[in-house]
Amino acid sequence: MNLNLSYQDFCKFSNASIHRLKSNESNELIDEIVFDSRRVVFVKNVLFVALKGDFRDGHDFISDAYDKGIRMFLVSKEINLDQFPEGIFFICNHVLESLQSLASWNRKRTKTKVIAVAGSHGKTTVKEWLYHLLSPHYRVYRSPKSYNSQLGVPLSLLQLTDQYNYAIIEVGFSLPGEMKKMKKMILPDYGIVTSFSSTKISAFKNQEHYNNELLSLMFGVKNTIASSLLGISKEQINEISLVEIAPQSLKLQQLDSRWRNPVSIQNLSLAFGMAKIIGINKDDLLKRVSTIPSLAMRLETYDGINNSIIINDTYNLDMNALSSSLAYQKAISFKLRRIVVLALDSQMEENSEEIQKEVNAANPDIFIELNSEEEFNLDISNAVVLLKGNQNSFIKKIAQKIKKQTHSTVLEINFSAIRENLSFFRKKTAPNTKVLCMVKAQSYGSGLEKMALFLEAQGVSYLGVACVDEGVELRKSGVQIPILVLNMQQENFKPCIDYNLEPAIYSFVQLDRFIRELIDHKKTNFPIHLKFDTGMHRLGFNYKETSRVLEMIKSQPEVRIKGLFSHLADSGSTASEFTKKQINCFDKIKKMICENQSSPIISHLLNTDGILNYGKFQYDMVRLGIGMYGISSKEIKELKSVFSWKTIVSQVKKIEIGDYVGYSKGFQTNKPLKIAIIPVGYADGFRRILKNGQGGVYIKGNFCPTVGNICMDMAMVDIGQNKVEEGDLVEIIGENQTIAKLANSMQTIPYEILTGISKRVHRVYIED
Repeated sequence: MNLNLSYQDFCKFSNASIHRLKSNESNELIDEIVFDSRRVVFVKNVLFVALKGDFRDGHDFISDAYDKGIRMFLVSKEINLDQFPEGIFFICNHVLESLQSLASWNRKRTKTKVIAVAGSHGKTTVKEWLYHLLSPHYRVYRSPKSYNSQLGVPLSLLQLTDQYNYAIIEVGFSLPGEMKKMKKMILPDYGIVTSFSSTKISAFKNQEHYNNELLSLMFGVKNTIASSLLGISKEQINEISLVEIAPQSLKLQQLDSRWRNPVSIQNLSLAFGMAKIIGINKDDLLKRVSTIPSLAMRLETYDGINNSIIINDTYNLDMNALSSSLAYQKAISFKLRRIVVLALDSQMEENSEEIQKEVNAANPDIFIELNSEEEFNLDISNAVVLLKGNQNSFIKKIAQKIKKQTHSTVLEINFSAIRENLSFFRKKTAPNTKVLCMVKAQSYGSGLEKMALFLEAQGVSYLGVACVDEGVELRKSGVQIPILVLNMQQENFKPCIDYNLEPAIYSFVQLDRFIRELIDHKKTNFPIHLKFDTGMHRLGFNYKETSRVLEMIKSQPEVRIKGLFSHLADSGSTASEFTKKQINCFDKIKKMICENQSSPIISHLLNTDGILNYGKFQYDMVRLGIGMYGISSKEIKELKSVFSWKTIVSQVKKIEIGDYVGYSKGFQTNKPLKIAIIPVGYADGFRRILKNGQGGVYIKGNFCPTVGNICMDMAMVDIGQNKVEEGDLVEIIGENQTIAKLANSMQTIPYEILTGISKRVHRVYIED
């Protein structure tokens, strides 16, 4: 980004006014924009944009950015200039709107032709494949991965300069009216509609309302294309000059077998069709289509050899993507070494100097550029290794080489889906309500440390754990935000104190013993959370004991009440009279304690279902647990599925009439049968109750019921007449079989499924 904007012009184009104590007339230019203080690398002529998100307000990080050398800030609040004597503050009514106005100005001043890509699915794929087709002929800019939001689009547009002939801008939306803002910024010369989806219309009246919002971006754009597979026509959308692209225009015999499926054909058709409209010779395109890259639409984090962590981000080497990956590596490394391994493709070699500058600014312990797999001979023990390059290059082999060899069964955890779910629940709470995320039981089976670090990076206020050992693990991994321990035992008092954890106190005996421990450590004013039993009858003081609790704490300077909480027993039911009684009881306890303590207290009562059903009783904080993973007591379309449990087929066998399958001759065939043996059993969490058709898995989209008893490490499934081979992918939880569906087969609840998935099942963390 090189905006080269004077302060006067910036104020004009962003609708902001300037406030400062000192003037520096010799250097009044703005070139770069940052919005995350953790990603500050260069500070000269850099503006920090104080954006307000679901969990974080950028104004809270002005001091951090200032300490790192930033001197220019775009804000929407009055600032005490005495605290920042060298600061220059541009004050506006709405930071994001000002940023969008600035992006609109930059778009208008460039001669770059803009291609807007919009749709429910396939945007990123079409964008990357179109870039692949155009880049040999033109200078092409494409927006970074996931930069398609109300923030991402203006950040992309601010990168445009006259050096680019074309810019491919990915455009997303989630609310009515957003496309109108997008169109005003983008002013597209060309448009691509990738898809419509009935799963993304929650904020809209109906499917037609959603479709019209999507298509409004293309109104008046002469060169808009869509695949004939979409099933739309000129008659249906007369406002758009639609050119339908038929898949038949592609010569399928020239394509790798990977692309011979409807979705890939549609995406290729769109990229091919737009390149043809722009003027690329058809023969040149067909040659280029044959080399279309396979895109890894995710960032994977997994365990490597010798106690290492591997970040496999071989999606692309876009500078913004590289910056994000480096920041992510730094966030999860804590005391581990950081190693960056780059494999530059021919198109990125011209930016080698800029790439080196970006990586060096992140200050990794080791940074190497490779040209072949043989050059990689590093000791990666106790390190976080970031692999960046082209998915088709040798770096993919390196990723496999240094991956820790584990059980072939994997549990994928989608961070992007968790981020969306957090945003959904954040919108259900008031702006000042804190969010505590429960990460007990290995964060519901998703992995304790990685999940906690991710949640901390999202700006949640608290983490909750079941026991002190979990809290200690988090502190050792680098987590700094407050941690509430729900079930603390006497033998763990010392590490609780040493690692600055906040205990839940639920009995007089426990309180007395903890105070004695604090006296031995010469500690005073230590924060505790009081737990009261308001009707669930698990751990907790009786509400009649409130006065006695207060008297005891008042006489002991070793402790102070920081939090007060209880558990709802029936939060999944709406308008529950029992829940109302619990809330009334909690209100009485809260009132009594607040009247007897001058310092503020964090009161919290609601869990996931409580947030959904009793939102007006948020108090100061809510406790979000299973809802983060897209699971609640009722189906909510806005929540995204987070987990995918997968394995592979180990062997396929034919079984004759009268033969037995499994231990104890648990199944006898009465007809010829084909079965697949899969390497998952009750030791992995695929329980014995799923035997003999009680449960099953999906292979190639087909349900395959279990046959015989479930073994410790294996299960057998009936594949019917379907063509199944060794190595084929098996879905245990995923698109076809939800956690709720599997839980129903196991006669249990999703909690037990997730917490019961064995540690030996390899966890892979992805970001779409």
